[in-house]
Amino acid sequence: MRRGALDDNAAVSAAIRNYIVEAIEKATELQCDLIVLDLLMPLLNGVEAASIIRRMVPGAKIVGMTMFGDEFERAVLASRDFDAVLSKSDGLAKLAEAVTSLLDHPAEST
Repeated sequence: MRRGALDDNAAVSAAIRNYIVEAIEKATELQCDLIVLDLLMPLLNGVEAASIIRRMVPGAKIVGMTMFGDEFERAVLASRDFDAVLSKSDGLAKLAEAVTSLLDHPAEST
């Protein structure tokens, strides 16, 4: 019975890993304008995923969603891979406002 639990955990981990890799590949293929990430994803957190996506899709706007407070948000924003970090408790209206703002104000070219 215990071995079955270990096998199930490995299968779940593999499925999650495949899903995350597939999502990054799809974002790259489609050259998405906007990507919303949960900052606490299993196996590959949102900060790591944002770093990969930023390299693969440099023009994408990346929004991180978190349940953590301001201190965590400032640390994440310091990574420079996010265009915005929002609290999940802010709700969909705040997300819609951020998305509209990001997509209406393209980054200036350097």
